[in-house]
Amino acid sequence: MKLGSDADYNVRVRARGWDEEAENASLYDGMYTFDLNQTVSVSFVPAPGTERPWSLDTLPDDIADFTTPAQARLLEILTAQYSVTPDPARSGTEEQLAWPLDWAGDGDPPRPTIFYVTPEEFTRYTGDLEALSEFAGGTHSVVRRSEVTGHPVVRFLEQRILASPRLSPLSARALGRRP
Repeated sequence: MKLGSDADYNVRVRARGWDEEAENASLYDGMYTFDLNQTVSVSFVPAPGTERPWSLDTLPDDIADFTTPAQARLLEILTAQYSVTPDPARSGTEEQLAWPLDWAGDGDPPRPTIFYVTPEEFTRYTGDLEALSEFAGGTHSVVRRSEVTGHPVVRFLEQRILASPRLSPLSARALGRRP
């Protein structure tokens, strides 16, 4: 009996602003979401430009009141399953945060995980994401992992995120990997 998922899963790459109302889309410029097997999402988020420690306390209570890209970026980093952001001082490291919102779900709340890269790497990856979004950006993308393994951003995902000890067991199983 086979457990887990096929390792040649579907991928989808979307500019984050595509999913927002037109008047708010510019708040998400430069942000991308890379979905693996429709269950594991990695957000690529430009540097939030806000001082650490990061907190939801610095944001308006309602997302409809956001007025700056820094606000949208901070919320994305604090709540994304996995995120990638440029930070020269932390490049090559990863950090796991406590879930910042109230949690009423079963079990433990998610632990957002941030993977830091250099600004140059981030620029290279977002350029690659833009190209990938042109053919793997459909709502029901049928592009398979094996079709995009030559892309630098895919190699990064596999070497840094999917190989990380911080990849959750649930995410690993969804991608046909051993937890």
